[in-house]
Amino acid sequence: MTHGPEMLAAEILVIDDNIENLEMLTDTLTQTGYRVAAVSSGERALKRLQRYHPDLILLDIKMSGIDGFETCRQIKQKPETADIPIIFITALTDVEVIENCFSLGAVDHINKPIQDIELLSRVKNHLELQQLRQSLEQAVVQRTHELEMALVYLKETLIHLQTAYLRMLQSEKMATHDPLTELPNRRLLRDRLERAIAKANYERQTFALIFLDLDGFKQINDTYSHQVGDQLLIQVAQALRLQLRRGDDLFRLGGDEFVFLIEQVESATTVLDLARRLLGRLRQPFSIGVQTLTLGGSFGIKLYNGQPRQTIDQVLADADSTMYRAKAQRDCIACYGETILYQVS
Repeated sequence: MTHGPEMLAAEILVIDDNIENLEMLTDTLTQTGYRVAAVSSGERALKRLQRYHPDLILLDIKMSGIDGFETCRQIKQKPETADIPIIFITALTDVEVIENCFSLGAVDHINKPIQDIELLSRVKNHLELQQLRQSLEQAVVQRTHELEMALVYLKETLIHLQTAYLRMLQSEKMATHDPLTELPNRRLLRDRLERAIAKANYERQTFALIFLDLDGFKQINDTYSHQVGDQLLIQVAQALRLQLRRGDDLFRLGGDEFVFLIEQVESATTVLDLARRLLGRLRQPFSIGVQTLTLGGSFGIKLYNGQPRQTIDQVLADADSTMYRAKAQRDCIACYGETILYQVS
């Protein structure tokens, strides 16, 4: 990643109460050539900003004392610091948290654990945008009406760059998430499954892959319209996600097919109980407008502990074929390697 002399002269303030994070961020930025100041609390940051105005701020959200949100709010309230770009550093991924970051005036957020290439790319992009904004402001002050017409063009260019940047962020998410339900998609499933298989192979930990195909969805889709079907899929995704433990994953492969990745499985009974709860929840009514709709589901369970070792495609194929065995009977649960089918009364 190349940086011009203006970029390397940039000053960055890092705010984080975790000393290890503070040192890591400082080392990464300093080695790239940036000038870095580091403080371990929002209170110290606000005091330092009374006499020191950096080109960009990296701000952790969860801190002792005043948190990152309050620190950002106070920075944006003061005219002398309001225009400093702020990038939040956070392990939180909730949509409401991200919306709050932007509503407070932050320009971006970076998820933990931090990847150096992502950190440096985001910092470089926002420093360039900040430099462009500052150059526009100087042009307004220094130039005549004739140059103000050129300023309009430059502002439009800035908006275009910002829009393109936001589209880039959106495209990154679209590449790994289903746009309708916002669940991780097949691409991310393969990535997570690869890691789960490696862990099972070398640490002998068991995980479960559960394939789900909704029973009765096609009839609802054909009867009430695709719009109703889409709203139903959104509600189904939300309802199923609430049944999972923290750390378990739910994916949408497309259509009415979903996949659950359940790690650190204690026993087959635990997974079977989960599948029964999921099927029971699916049978409860869903309300879409004035319609009350009911579904069922066919579940195929594949347990994997590394014995014998299998590839991603083999594990996926086993879970998929098991689901189709359940689908032949509808509204039931099948476990790979077992002849019995389980049903919820």
